[in-house]
Parts: sequence; structure tokens; C-alpha cells
Amino acid sequence: MSELTLDKAMEIIVNARRRRRQLKAKPVAYAIVDAGGNTLAVAREERAGFLRAQFAQNKAWGCVAMGFPSRTLRDQVKGWESWF
Repeated sequence: MSELTLDKAMEIIVNARRRRRQLKAKPVAYAIVDAGGNTLAVAREERAGFLRAQFAQNKAWGCVAMGFPSRTLRDQVKGWESWF
């Protein structure tokens, strides 16, 4: 696997923003960390909630700590919203 660079992190954010707009989802924040949990980029879209960036960064760190990508985390918690 190639090393994650700042340029690649920014490209990931650009593509994620493009996809969010296609889905017509609410504004969010993005956090990209490397394999060691070091933050490479954080971006908060206009009109996103004021804690969104912190949530995104904590989610990214949690995925590094647990050793799996956020997509796996998403798949594991599907359906939990019906519990509340």
C-alpha cells in the first residue's frame, strides 16, 4: 500500500464532497488520518454543525485504533438508529 500524503488526503476530501452533493446529504466534516493516527487534513463544510470536525476526527482515530476502515464501522452500526 502506498503512503498516504497530504495531496492524496485532499483528493479524498474533494471526492467525498462531490459524492455528498450527489446524494444531496447535509453538510458534514471530513478528517483524514494516516496509519499511525496522525491527522493529515480536516475540512468542515459551510453550514455543517459546529462539532462536526471533532466528530470526524474522533471517528477517524477510532477506526485506526480498532484497525478497520470507517466503511466497516458504518456497516457494523447499520440499524442501530432503530434502538433509540
